[in-house]
Amino acid sequence: MTVMHLPAGIRQYYRTSNHIERINRELKRRSNVIGVFPNEASLVRLTGSVLLKIDDAYAGEYVEFGKPTYQKLLSSDLRNDFETIAENQKGMLAA
Repeated sequence: MTVMHLPAGIRQYYRTSNHIERINRELKRRSNVIGVFPNEASLVRLTGSVLLKIDDAYAGEYVEFGKPTYQKLLSSDLRNDFETIAENQKGMLAA
């Protein structure tokens, strides 16, 4: 629940794994079309090209940690909050 201390704009991205699941579904869809790969290098090439395509699509569209967001995080008191949370979690693990 540590992620709930992040600003609302980036909280949803880090509290879910939807983006990872979507990437995995796309990789599976592409690899199912081919069926059997002749060698490991061909699988790596396909995976790399799909990931590059996804990265290019996101690069022009949305920046998770843009300069304004980063400056806002630096000026906030989140660091102290996260240190306190980490200490509390460490204490719970020791118990």
